[in-house]
Amino acid sequence: MIHRDTLIFRTFCVVFWLAACVPFILEEIVPQLAGAVRYLYFLTDGITLILGLICLTGRKQWLTFLSFLLIAFASKWVNHSSLLETFNGMREFLPMLFFLPIAIRLFTSSRGAEFRDSFLRQMKVFLWIQAFCITEQFIKYGANDHGGGSLGFGGSGIISLSIITLSFYFITREWDSENYLQSLKKNWMYIFLLYPVFLNETKVSFVVLLVYFVLLYKFELRSIGKILIAAPLFLILFVGSYYLYSSVTGQLENDVASKDFVEEYLVGTDVDDMFEKAMLVEDGVIDAEDMGLLDLARFMKIGLIPTALETARGGMILGAGLGVFKGGTFLELTPFAKQHHWMLTGTIPMLFYIVIQLGLLGLIWFGWLMYDAIAMKRRYGPMSLQVKLFLLAVVVIVLFYNDTFRYSTYSYIFFCLCALISYPPTTDEAVAEDSNNDKLLNTDENV
Repeated sequence: MIHRDTLIFRTFCVVFWLAACVPFILEEIVPQLAGAVRYLYFLTDGITLILGLICLTGRKQWLTFLSFLLIAFASKWVNHSSLLETFNGMREFLPMLFFLPIAIRLFTSSRGAEFRDSFLRQMKVFLWIQAFCITEQFIKYGANDHGGGSLGFGGSGIISLSIITLSFYFITREWDSENYLQSLKKNWMYIFLLYPVFLNETKVSFVVLLVYFVLLYKFELRSIGKILIAAPLFLILFVGSYYLYSSVTGQLENDVASKDFVEEYLVGTDVDDMFEKAMLVEDGVIDAEDMGLLDLARFMKIGLIPTALETARGGMILGAGLGVFKGGTFLELTPFAKQHHWMLTGTIPMLFYIVIQLGLLGLIWFGWLMYDAIAMKRRYGPMSLQVKLFLLAVVVIVLFYNDTFRYSTYSYIFFCLCALISYPPTTDEAVAEDSNNDKLLNTDENV
């Protein structure tokens, strides 16, 4: 008879692979079934809820879960939202709520070492799948939002972060900070598997890659000379990556690196004019699609949060309630979503996504969730501190860049890595397997 933890682990893996690969299959192989993806998400959400409730243990995990429910239902009550709208909006928070407790339960179980090995093997397969999918998409569509890898159209930002995060974790497992160049050579495969991020025009990849290569270096006061020597290498890697990106995407280098491009990309060209047009859209005077307002610049959206929440009963404290980013398929859009549809479409920074729905209380909750996942005092594995710093950098970037944590694929990778670098396996066999790294694991002197 199958062991209970083994059943949970296999089911957890099925949730990941369904969410991670079915979109590409439906888009590229059987497009006539593309509409079925919505039913797939219902299935994976239901499974996640069941697994999460089974695996919740300890006061801290229950406090995180119940505090979210308290904020969510307080916002629902204040905004007079329906239960269906609230539960529909809650679905996108399930990975954030449950993936860490599930991963901790599995990786610290009596079969934790077996599950860890299986997870890492699957993640290597996942990286190779992305190399195939994104290469195929680049050849077929060019460098654009179609380069979402196995996540399909629109998943380019999420898949790029997934690739870079996994590559960083794998490379730290066999990394020697004292021999930077030799370590790069030794881990050539994980460097090679970064190439798909240059094929899908995801500009944030350069920022994340800069963090990637900087954190691979061991910074100490006694090694300032080595840091100065390594600085040109970082510059060469960054400039080379940028040149490769410009060549692949066909964008003029001066345009991409110019102050005007960065300002337009993040803030927009004429904030006052865009705001006036937005008000006309709300009043029904003009059509949003005709005015090109369906994808406002990221920082513009964040700046418009107080204005938008003036019309919400929850205000800046409790937001407009869960569900404003859902609906339109099985359920109607919420009244707030209908009024502010011009603002809620396109690229959504995580900060915007959280505060619009749950206000500042929701943002505090999200901050606690990420602190609890990353900044635990315990550390396990070589360079675990660097991995934690990398994950923290990703959280900060995502807050202002996109809504990656809404999606199961990256949340699965992120929270599983959080569990791996904070909780050691509990079996004697696992300790024996990791005996070569005992000094690193116990003292963390190599971080």
